[in-house]
Amino acid sequence: DPLQETDPKKRAALVLQNADKMGCRKFVTPDNIVAGSPQLNLAFTALLFNNFPALEIPQEQAAMHSQEFAALMEEEDAEASREESVFRNWINSMGLSADVNSLIEDCRTGQLLVEVMEKLQPSLVNWKMVKKDTKVQIKQIENCNYAVQVATDMGLTVVNIGGKD
Repeated sequence: DPLQETDPKKRAALVLQNADKMGCRKFVTPDNIVAGSPQLNLAFTALLFNNFPALEIPQEQAAMHSQEFAALMEEEDAEASREESVFRNWINSMGLSADVNSLIEDCRTGQLLVEVMEKLQPSLVNWKMVKKDTKVQIKQIENCNYAVQVATDMGLTVVNIGGKD
């Protein structure tokens, strides 16, 4: 049983032996798994799910797994809530035009993001580029795209993100 093995390389070899029995051992080695190669491990996992999209957990383990999953989700939600709370409080401490109650919802229009950047680096924002208090989604996306541009102008590294994100 791979889960009982404590040596990572031996555990990875056992995982691959089981994958071979399922016809899913194509290109991954135990060293790849142990090294945590993201692309290869993702490809290996995708191969497993493509070949067996509806794996079922045995009934006796299902209850245990669902409880563990619920506990993990609560922990992640609590961490996300703490992070959001810190950012929300930081933004609210700046004295902007509106208080932030929900970080995602209140930043959706892009206007608040641009206001934060203006506080951080005054005179950088060209307010003629910002569509204020708009309910039109395309205008909100334009604001968010402008926020990304301003972030870049501030010298922040912004990679693979745009207004729709």
